[in-house]
Amino acid sequence: MPHVAESKPKNSQLKPGIQGWLLVFVLWLGVLNPVFWIGFNFVAFERMEDVNPGDAELMREMGWDVLLWVVTLIREGMRIAAALILYFYRRPVSVWIAFAVLWLAGPLLILGTWGVVGGSEYNVAGLVRSALWALAWSLFLFMSQRVRLTYAFSVRR
Repeated sequence: MPHVAESKPKNSQLKPGIQGWLLVFVLWLGVLNPVFWIGFNFVAFERMEDVNPGDAELMREMGWDVLLWVVTLIREGMRIAAALILYFYRRPVSVWIAFAVLWLAGPLLILGTWGVVGGSEYNVAGLVRSALWALAWSLFLFMSQRVRLTYAFSVRR
């Protein structure tokens, strides 16, 4: 039988750098997520104004609109900062910062909001979705050969 060359590069052939899934992660973290959530807020406020102007006015009077924007801009700013750090600062601490931002700007933010605001309606689906994204990208960061090579990163066992 003829020998078929492997299509996957061997570890010795893998070069460090922001490529492949690492590039997808950096773009997701620093561009796609922030654009989506900032756009989502604009659309949500615009639609609320059209559909239920009374609630929109109440939100403005109570300052909830400003609070929502502040939280959104801080969260998305953290994500953009983590992506820029990953892209430009190739040290192990960059991976730890990205890991912390994944969990702080995702599931922990949702749980913190529940604790502060409370209420009878909890966004369980949002928490599960956020936790799954954070878990998936965390596993990628901790198990990826490219991350290991690019950032000289390893998790001590």
